[in-house]
Amino acid sequence: MPSEHRLRKHKLLAICATALVTAGTPVLTEAAASGAPAASNAILTIGREGNTVFSRNFNPFSPNADLGTTTAVYEPLVVYTPTNGRYTPWLASSWTWGPKATSLSFHLRHGVQWSDGQPFNAQDVVYTFHVLKRYFAGGGFPFVKSVTAVNAYTAKFAFTEPFAPALGLVGGQVIAPAHIWSKIANPVTYTNPNPVGTGPFTQVTSFTPEVYVLGRNPHYWQPGKPYFAGIRYPAYAGNPQAQAATASGEVDWADLYFPNVDKTYVAKDPKHFHYWFAQTGGTVTLVLNTTMAPFNNVVVRKAISMAINRQANVNSVYGPYTAVGNSTGLSPTSNYFDKAIAKADNWTSQNVVKANAMLNAAGYKKGPNGIRLMPDGKPMSFTLETGGTSTDYVQSAQNIAANVKKIGIDMVVTPKAWNNVISDVQLGHFQAAHMFGVLGTTPYTFYDFFMGCGNVVPVGQNATQNWARFCDKKATRLLADFAAATTPAAQHRIADSLQAEFAATAPVIPLFTQPDWGEFNTTRFTGWPSAADPYATGQSRYPGAVLVLTTVKPVA
Repeated sequence: MPSEHRLRKHKLLAICATALVTAGTPVLTEAAASGAPAASNAILTIGREGNTVFSRNFNPFSPNADLGTTTAVYEPLVVYTPTNGRYTPWLASSWTWGPKATSLSFHLRHGVQWSDGQPFNAQDVVYTFHVLKRYFAGGGFPFVKSVTAVNAYTAKFAFTEPFAPALGLVGGQVIAPAHIWSKIANPVTYTNPNPVGTGPFTQVTSFTPEVYVLGRNPHYWQPGKPYFAGIRYPAYAGNPQAQAATASGEVDWADLYFPNVDKTYVAKDPKHFHYWFAQTGGTVTLVLNTTMAPFNNVVVRKAISMAINRQANVNSVYGPYTAVGNSTGLSPTSNYFDKAIAKADNWTSQNVVKANAMLNAAGYKKGPNGIRLMPDGKPMSFTLETGGTSTDYVQSAQNIAANVKKIGIDMVVTPKAWNNVISDVQLGHFQAAHMFGVLGTTPYTFYDFFMGCGNVVPVGQNATQNWARFCDKKATRLLADFAAATTPAAQHRIADSLQAEFAATAPVIPLFTQPDWGEFNTTRFTGWPSAADPYATGQSRYPGAVLVLTTVKPVA
């Protein structure tokens, strides 16, 4: 799965990608090399795929930031946890809504310092959103009209319209220090090699292209935390390299796809190797470029979907660790999921005979080689992009291509570096792409991402959302209604309508729910999240990872 993306609607991932690491216990000091290091010396190793080399970039606004930038160095106002639905106050201790959800005020913690000892205050919040608005097209917050410092410890957000989902979206943005970033000439290109943050690990104690270490923040605001000295990030090119290092015991925490995880990971050391794959990830989709024929035709999109054997796909790639996609686009574990809508429109169930009949009726006839032709005579042959380092996605894409061939559509799987895939889909320079999930605190994020007309930009301009460039006016009106709804009952009613509209229009093709992978080695550290204690997901790449980093302790 791709690396270092904040799965909110406005932030994407960046891939750097391979490691020159030695097997065994991560070592920074002699004490850290022991089986039970002292708290002051323990170094926790996080294993992530997709990095051949690191460039020293800790810019919290950059999609190419190094691992840990938005999870260990910089922190948000609020941390949302999908496993329990909680909003945990973080840099903000509380919040207050204005009338009809047209504004939201965050009351900030007193006594928080940046890692250089300077005080954290409301001006930092204001300046962070100033940077996003000026240099990053608003950062994916088009609903934010203004951000003001009411006083040193209150930041008020005014919205262009009622916006009830703002708590998770605005609150989840990591905050940067105004006294540092106001002096940066170009926040887009600045690599921020020596970051100043409020997070538990802010000091770059060592850095090479193959591995780096983030040390403890000397001014961290939570007394006694973190409980260990630092985080070690080795570079691994892809899943196989990261899996091997994790199964060897080198890695303490990973969020990797493991085929047959009980055999390939747990069995290596049943006493210490554990996993928890929470079913709370976003829906992984096949994104079709709807600015081009034939993908601008809903019949074609649904026919392609009906060619896919989803259950066979997830069985061959993931085994029992995920759920197949459905025509609402939502995970069946979502408390908004409407089973009746999913059942009523079954274009996510395989039916090759019907799919072929639909394409025949729509005028897409098969050519002499069995590949269908578009009305202009061009063959229905397309490239299907995905990240080459994510072996699970590559295998899934190959399964899909084989399925779709049965209805006379040729898809050539084209693995690329993730940053190239992301560039292609954002600019609209692609035909089909096997993409990662989009996660939000409510269904608003998913439907706005894939159907909101306000997120559609012309091909050639950077689309941080709505990669398919699909404008659904009805869904856009429903999204505005959802944003103005301040009660759960009203939000659920509108979410039902959004699910029905998604099922009718098939803007993207849901494939499966991305599990929140999490593998944990208890040899050196304890206190990991689990099904019995779901205080966070197992993902080291989400902002919620800070909950884990401030909870786990070295083994005594």
